[in-house]
Amino acid sequence: DEVLRLAAAEELEGAVIVGHSKGGIIGKLALLRDEERRLSGMVTVATPFAGSGLAAPLQRLPWAGRTLLADLFVGSEQLALIAAETRVNARITSLAPKWDQVVDRESTRLPGARLIDLERGGHFAPMRDESVWRIIADEIRRLAST
Repeated sequence: DEVLRLAAAEELEGAVIVGHSKGGIIGKLALLRDEERRLSGMVTVATPFAGSGLAAPLQRLPWAGRTLLADLFVGSEQLALIAAETRVNARITSLAPKWDQVVDRESTRLPGARLIDLERGGHFAPMRDESVWRIIADEIRRLAST
């Protein structure tokens, strides 16, 4: 909701969100709720659309379900609701690092989205890589022109 309030306050049109990790989940929710169509699309890096199986050990901890990480657990109610909504997937580009210590690579595979495999590995390292920035910029231009 905050993303959409900001887009309206700034009178944005054709904006493209860039989201890393859970930011991509938040971005997809914004696209789904964008009734004014201020957002053209989104580019994500290392977003666990299907949850992170690597977080499975945390799921067994009694307090983990009450944290912000709970939304990223495989099978979470929040992710299931988002996954069921596919109407914006074609407006999303998902960049998957070569390997990721936090997110399962397969989880970044959003059906209907444009998928780009990165040569760079790691969960955070791609965000510091200029070659990834160029890919993101190219995808922003592509999505903004549609």
